[in-house]
Amino acid sequence: MSTLAIPLLCLLLSTPLVASLSASLSMPSWSSAASLLSSQQTPAEASFRARLAAGTAASPLASLRLFDGDAAPKVTFYRDSASWCPYSHGVWLQLEAKRISYQVEKVNMRCYGQKPASFQRLQPSGAIPVLEVIGGGTYKDSADIMLALEEQFPASRPLGPAAADAGRYRELFRLERELFSAWMGYLTSGRGRAGFLAVLGKVEAALAAAAAPGYFLGGRMTLVDVKFMPFLERIDASMCYFKGIRIRGSPDFPSITRWFEAMEEEEGYRITKSDIYTHCWDLPPQIGGCVQEEAGVPFKAAIDGGDWHLGEGTRVVEEGGWDWVGEEEAWREVAERFIANHDAVARFGARGGSRPGFPSYSAPLVQGGPNSKVDEAVIPLVDDALLWLVCKSLGDRAGAEAQVEKIKACDPKARRLAAASVEYLRDRVGVPRDMTLPAASRARGAMNELLTQI
Repeated sequence: MSTLAIPLLCLLLSTPLVASLSASLSMPSWSSAASLLSSQQTPAEASFRARLAAGTAASPLASLRLFDGDAAPKVTFYRDSASWCPYSHGVWLQLEAKRISYQVEKVNMRCYGQKPASFQRLQPSGAIPVLEVIGGGTYKDSADIMLALEEQFPASRPLGPAAADAGRYRELFRLERELFSAWMGYLTSGRGRAGFLAVLGKVEAALAAAAAPGYFLGGRMTLVDVKFMPFLERIDASMCYFKGIRIRGSPDFPSITRWFEAMEEEEGYRITKSDIYTHCWDLPPQIGGCVQEEAGVPFKAAIDGGDWHLGEGTRVVEEGGWDWVGEEEAWREVAERFIANHDAVARFGARGGSRPGFPSYSAPLVQGGPNSKVDEAVIPLVDDALLWLVCKSLGDRAGAEAQVEKIKACDPKARRLAAASVEYLRDRVGVPRDMTLPAASRARGAMNELLTQI
């Protein structure tokens, strides 16, 4: 039987088997799921989509951010669609910290998609980020963008150094580049471990020597912190995954740990913060490969799915810095994201049960790619799985059971395609692109649970 000939009668309530199931189980719908979510949401959660459209929601989903009563954005910020680019990350954090109203234009990185012709005309090299000041200049390098934002918006929370700190500021900028170089060399070649750890020790010492605990220059965030954050976040992730070196939370690096904690008090950092899994799959296609060492293998196994479970099981890797998202809030976030976008997500997930498209891209998380030959017959199966996930998230046990039975009523080939699509989607829940880590970890674990049932 061809894929296109999958009998979809099992998806229709007129089918005798499903009709009998619906008599004994409460069959959920997207409408009923939306009503259930609404009954559980806080007022702030219930207004999220309206605030997102108005530009007042602090969220990585925002394409418009308006601060302090601004009626229009002051700059246009071109950043990567998947929130992978560290240079875009730094500018994004700076815009949020300074509360400069901005609009977002998302541009694919070459490792996962093509860039629009309009962006290529603006930036012939294709490099991101790019920033256009409304009525002003265009800046095409992250360092130039950061300086321009400080110069053109001096009244918006200055992040430059005090005059007395100017010399130290320059030293720390050089240290950031030294750390970057040592990290890249060790990560991609497997050589230079001692040199990397020595430079990381300098960073620890610099933070320990700050006048006040937390930030590099004492009691406030500056451009030094903004420059360090995208790379220290990726260094912390990649050293755990590829090398078995824990940085955050290690007794060897208490000042770096305190720095992460201080940065997580910043709303602008919270909405840009990613997780280890996302970074360790997005880094290799960007930088050309990372060398895996034996000490990192147990961490890699846990990060790649060994820790993706619900309940009280032991986790090998605990990621700090997400205490501001509570358990019930995380579950509601999962439900909200899929309810708001289930049609598009079902089509995306259906790539897992479809033929790869052309051209292909180097990023494994885009395997199958945006040009996949999606089998339309698979999409309703994925949509049923997503509705199960939402029922699970909202505590609708009867609805979840009904969805499982509905999927199980399909023929074995259809169920295999559904499972392949759920696996594809599970592995591509991105942080922060799609949701926070507490929500993503629950979504990943719940999808694993569904796979055991179908």
